[in-house]
Amino acid sequence: MTQTDPIAQDRHYSKTKGNTETSTRQSVDCVDEAAMLELGAKLCQQIKPNSLITLRGELGAGKSFLARAIIHAAGFKGRVKSPTYTLIESYQIPDALTSIATIAHLDLYRLNDPEELHYLGFDDVFLTNDLVLVEWPERAVGLLPGAQVDIAIDYLAQGGRRVTVSVFGTHDDNYLELT
Repeated sequence: MTQTDPIAQDRHYSKTKGNTETSTRQSVDCVDEAAMLELGAKLCQQIKPNSLITLRGELGAGKSFLARAIIHAAGFKGRVKSPTYTLIESYQIPDALTSIATIAHLDLYRLNDPEELHYLGFDDVFLTNDLVLVEWPERAVGLLPGAQVDIAIDYLAQGGRRVTVSVFGTHDDNYLELT
């Protein structure tokens, strides 16, 4: 890769054994917002319908930014609102660019008790959407089904972000190839 490439060269591929499932893990260093947008587009092109993607990281790490990039890459033309206060935002994409035509984006940071999700229609979210993106999944322990994809975003000392994407289950080896 050249130095003008917004996604840094540092990519790691390994198979790791979790408690119950095998995961394929890839890390990509995104040096700026353009690189995060590019990564969101690459992810969106490869996401399979009926997927749950969890997004983890510190406040301000870029979870919502990456979720917006995925939603726009799927073909949504309007404003993508942060679900920080509403907890759940849904998007219908009539002219979807991928097989993902309905997306739910959840931000559970302000959740006080996981049981609150039942009052918000959480039980139907997985039945009515092709893709569910969940920020702060650790706040819904015991309620979330297993994620097909987990994304962890960490700050880099020199600026930018390291985005680590783990794919769980029996997906083929080419699923979410980010290079």
